[in-house]
Amino acid sequence: MNNPHNEQDLKFNREEYNKEYKLPHVVISDVWYFDDNDKCCPAKLELFGYGYEIDTYKNGEPYQRHQAIQRTRPFKLSYWILESDGLNVTLDGHCGKLRLSMANFKILKAYFDEKNAVYIQEEEACKDEILSILPKLYEDSELVQMASNFIEEVPTVFYIDPKFIISTECLISSTVGSRKIGDSLFLSDEFKRSSVSKIELDKVDIPGGEKEVLVTVHVKNAEIIKSYLDNSFFLLVILIKDRLNLTDNDQAIYLTYVFLCKVVIRHFSQKWAREYNKYFGNIDDLSLSEAVQQYFLIETIDPNNLQTAGTFIYYLIDHGKFGSDNYLLCLNIFVQQLNPLLEKQKIESFARKIQKSSVNRAYTINDIDLMSGKEFEQFIAVLFSKMGYETEVTKSSGDQGIDVIASKGGDKIGIQAKCYSETVGNSAIQETVAGRNYYHLDKAIVVTNAGFTNSAKELAEANSVVLWNRTILKDKITELW
Repeated sequence: MNNPHNEQDLKFNREEYNKEYKLPHVVISDVWYFDDNDKCCPAKLELFGYGYEIDTYKNGEPYQRHQAIQRTRPFKLSYWILESDGLNVTLDGHCGKLRLSMANFKILKAYFDEKNAVYIQEEEACKDEILSILPKLYEDSELVQMASNFIEEVPTVFYIDPKFIISTECLISSTVGSRKIGDSLFLSDEFKRSSVSKIELDKVDIPGGEKEVLVTVHVKNAEIIKSYLDNSFFLLVILIKDRLNLTDNDQAIYLTYVFLCKVVIRHFSQKWAREYNKYFGNIDDLSLSEAVQQYFLIETIDPNNLQTAGTFIYYLIDHGKFGSDNYLLCLNIFVQQLNPLLEKQKIESFARKIQKSSVNRAYTINDIDLMSGKEFEQFIAVLFSKMGYETEVTKSSGDQGIDVIASKGGDKIGIQAKCYSETVGNSAIQETVAGRNYYHLDKAIVVTNAGFTNSAKELAEANSVVLWNRTILKDKITELW
């Protein structure tokens, strides 16, 4: 079998390699090895000391032997997960690029962890130190308020959308280089981060004949996330670092991120409570499933909307309903609770649809499409009346952006009705916000038989305006008629 290293490398490494080769081996069979041309071959991996040997096979016969040993000690055995499907893992790092089963990956990771014990201890010590500093930040009421103001100014996707959260953690991790002292404090694990990122490894020569691995992380929406990090997050890091007189920049980065994750919980919990707390009575008396059921029954929201659901999840986290404050884990649990309710609603809606033909139904979505603007306003008033609200259609001129006012249980909701053939834009949101303030209303909704532009959706999220698109309106019609 051939050795891929040149004579100079072999002479340099041979004595050390032979010494470590005598150490106990960890053998991992049934792996796949990618050569320099990214060609994949079945292989066997043997680990010993800080060296390794890979035997590849072709047509069941030994084909090539790859031997390597790190030249300097001590060092950290590293790998980067490129992709994983839950059963197999593709990684690159100390032993080259490999694809192996999850079971074999655990063997490899256990071996690396054993060799990296000193580094793991350092990381755990740094993690403990970060957690010990956190209370100082909570005790600083001014800093907590500043963090809450910071969160209010940042697009909510950075705290609500799991893809943005995980991608942000990928890029934060990449800024600290090899000193990933606080990665275990992230909301995501290495598998979640690998699912949203693409990693490129480039080996470059450094003084002393060594090679250094440069890692480049690519994520979707990278420009938006980098802008947030550079223009917002890292400025907050500097502020907190100076306020606490910290000397370790990496420590300050992780500390700031964990602090924000904690403040976010209370921030969004209070936001939800201001609008919807009365639907839950004493939330502490409800189980998780009971709280989700009550959430599902709120008539004016779209329970499947991520912005709405995310805010509610933080409310539940703040009240200890999950037994965890990890938003990503809680989101998965919430979805498992919500999906059966959505599925039941879907089946019931379908049953109503086929039990009563559209010929006998008072309204269909096609009827709505033919209405004038005034007819649509009257229809929305009737729709909310059937939902148990007292309704009032405002005067045609000078309505201040609100077409219908619906009242129930002390709540006054302002509704703008848009019967459009095209998507509804920003102006409708702006008018509704102005109307909500003018009439001193508790909530605002824009209802349309069409859809909304992305810009309108973003503006609505920023101003707590509920949007009912064609799908929601159609479901309401099927439910009520």
